Amino acid sequence: MTSLMKRGLAAVGMVPARQMEDVAQELRRATKRLVKAEERLDGVRTEAEGWKRRHHEATARTTEHQAAVERAEKKAERAEAQAAEWKTRAELLSSQVRELKDLLRETKAAAAGAREYLMATETKLDLIEAAIQVLDARTRDRAVARS
Repeated sequence: MTSLMKRGLAAVGMVPARQMEDVAQELRRATKRLVKAEERLDGVRTEAEGWKRRHHEATARTTEHQAAVERAEKKAERAEAQAAEWKTRAELLSSQVRELKDLLRETKAAAAGAREYLMATETKLDLIEAAIQVLDARTRDRAVARS
């Protein structure tokens, strides 16, 4: 008879109380699992947002670092260009210093030669002056002797 009653109740859309309790208990367990799953999902979403934020921050830092690297590379290129320019200028100045040292040696040699020539000329002038004085003295002596 129970099976006949179950069929009759099922025909009208009704079920036995025991089955209803089982379904209600299963619904409560499913609801609890659903709540726990939603809580875990919220935690995962929060964690995902945190990871997204960290990723965004890391990407921003990476972009900043790349910009800093580019600036440093440009600065290094300018420094290399400036170093090359300074090296060229240093080579030019070294060349000029060598030329000036050579010119100074030549000038010193010419000055030494001019000094020797001047000393020789002064010696000759001293001799000429001495000769003039001797001649002057002789001439005066003769002029005094004639008078």
